[in-house]
Amino acid sequence: MSILRPRDFYHFGYVVDDLDAAARHLTALSGARWTTPVEFEMGLRYGGVDREVEFPVVYSLEAPHFELIQATPGTPFSNGAGGGVHHLGYWAQDFASDLDRLRDLGFTEEVVGLDDDGGPWGFAYFTGPTGQRFEIADRATFDEGWDGFLNSRVA
Repeated sequence: MSILRPRDFYHFGYVVDDLDAAARHLTALSGARWTTPVEFEMGLRYGGVDREVEFPVVYSLEAPHFELIQATPGTPFSNGAGGGVHHLGYWAQDFASDLDRLRDLGFTEEVVGLDDDGGPWGFAYFTGPTGQRFEIADRATFDEGWDGFLNSRVA
């Protein structure tokens, strides 16, 4: 069974230097409407080290979604310049099993979200053998469901 199934694709992730400017540009280009900024503060494992990271994000309301992440030095989101797609986001079928399967297929884990006990939680970024970065996300992370999460953050 495939891990990154087309029907589970849900967003293009961009790391940007200016959330407002990037959102305005994409609105002019596509008509996208946006959530208010979401300030995530969470544990992440990257570079083999567990760290608390804060990063602001906005999401477009229409699918497939744009996710704009504010570039933040010293984090996995530090490469805002350049404007290319940072990652493609997919819903995981079984988050824990998909982490193991991607590792077994030779993908390199870059980042994994952590729960309060230091276990994998929420999302993870992997790079493939040819350099593409993919995010797998656990739907269970959103208590109100993805659409409920987005709609609860509309100005």
